[in-house]
Amino acid sequence: MRWILFIIGAFFLSLICDAQKILVKGRVSDKGSSQPLPFATIYLNNTTIGSSSDENGYFELLFSSIPKFDLIVTYLGYNPQHFYFSVKSDSTLVLDILLTPKDTLLPEAIFSPDSSDRKRNYKEFKNLILGGFKDTDVRILNPRDIYIYFDQVENSLFALSRNPIRIENKVLGYYIEYNLENFKASYRTDKLIFRGSVFFREMKPSNNKQRSKWKRARLKVYWGSLNHLIKCILNNKLIEEGYEAHIVYPQIRPPDNLINKKLHATNDSIKYYQNLKKLPANSNIESLILHGKELLCDSSKNVICNKGTLSIKYYGKNYNPKHYQQSFVKILTDSLVVYSNGYFDRFFIYTEGYLGSLSKIGMLLPIDYNPNE
Repeated sequence: MRWILFIIGAFFLSLICDAQKILVKGRVSDKGSSQPLPFATIYLNNTTIGSSSDENGYFELLFSSIPKFDLIVTYLGYNPQHFYFSVKSDSTLVLDILLTPKDTLLPEAIFSPDSSDRKRNYKEFKNLILGGFKDTDVRILNPRDIYIYFDQVENSLFALSRNPIRIENKVLGYYIEYNLENFKASYRTDKLIFRGSVFFREMKPSNNKQRSKWKRARLKVYWGSLNHLIKCILNNKLIEEGYEAHIVYPQIRPPDNLINKKLHATNDSIKYYQNLKKLPANSNIESLILHGKELLCDSSKNVICNKGTLSIKYYGKNYNPKHYQQSFVKILTDSLVVYSNGYFDRFFIYTEGYLGSLSKIGMLLPIDYNPNE
């Protein structure tokens, strides 16, 4: 199954000042009545940085000065609000956030009511979006908020959720709030596309043994992850960190009639065309092994250029030629900017293979995760 993880938003804000902290504060209200919305969730997407509004709808969120993040505001039964912002230094941002109620008829209008296949379809949805974890390890806490429908004509599974999906991940030690915005698993094309925003809350370990277990589990997920790969590209350490990376160039074989004509020639190229005929109609050639800097745009230290599909084999630091994880990665725009805090737009990255499987929510780590802590 192929995977793409999208993170979308609606607004962009730019902040420019001269200190080390960012303060975002304001009020969350109902757009129609202007009544405050208490205990709304306000967070930086894909991080553990978040807060809640008080009983009067007011909130404050203070965090270290960071180059770019998207701020998400959610409330049960309401459409989420997205704010993209870029930060160069310290500032205070005051927001008057107005949320609109979700259309309660929307799920029923799009999907047929849950049928006798609900149990089977939910199990499939859960495995696709979380990974093949047991409920005792990773579980969805509000399954009845999720609407699932299998379209026999399209041979596809669709899903949406009335409220953010609440997930308990005992493997990595996180409570997760995932605001699902789109989900489609096509069995005709063998592709899974889903998108949403995610907020992590640290679970409290019961003892030091559990704390150490979570630390080891997070490190295991981090090594070989997309975040790790991007960091190694920027630091020119792909080989050192256990990667074998190549740029894949598609090679289209000429048609047989053209090759056969060349085979009748009596020149030095005949062997070339004999070998060419042995290739499939569509084949690939690969670049030399990359260190990382070859993918950067000119002299830039934080902009990765789109130079084609990347073939990625991850062996880990204990190299064994028989054991590796195979992935394919493609940037979907001309270039990808990576900010100093590790943030980059996942919307513009397509992953397939092992890295695609790490897009499952049960395998996600927050951007602010530090493997050295």
